[in-house]
Amino acid sequence: MGAGHQPTPATLPGLPRVGKGRFRTFPSEPGGAIMTEREHKVTAALPTDEFDRMLSRLVGLPNGAHTAPTVVQSMDFYGHTTSYMIQTVRTDEGVTTFVTQVNANGYMRFILPHGVLAAIDRQRASITHKVRSRHGKRIAEERKARGEEPGFMKAKRGRK
Repeated sequence: MGAGHQPTPATLPGLPRVGKGRFRTFPSEPGGAIMTEREHKVTAALPTDEFDRMLSRLVGLPNGAHTAPTVVQSMDFYGHTTSYMIQTVRTDEGVTTFVTQVNANGYMRFILPHGVLAAIDRQRASITHKVRSRHGKRIAEERKARGEEPGFMKAKRGRK
């Protein structure tokens, strides 16, 4: 190495070559090794996808909570599998669920905001009510056909 030449990792014996980039050298104590520092170079852009931006914005907020991602697999009659990765985040504004659907054709990502989740909950409660009502009417008809009195009629007859 000639005078005025700054050593780099490529020219120092015994040191591995680090990828391309600018290097600064710092002389250490006399007789010691030379330390090098590589400048940081940003290699990836910030997320531009709405799914990634919203998830990273909502997770970790004060007064918030989030679940660990859960994977649910579904298989159709032909053996095709679809995986759903589900993560729910609660903030002061409400609950938001993030769903990633993965199958052989690729993936799709969905953000289900509070209003959509509330509609799903209302519909599930409505269907549960309809099924219970239908089941209760069927049971009452079967009991009537067997000649059994409803429970509220038995209580009235016992009071007189």
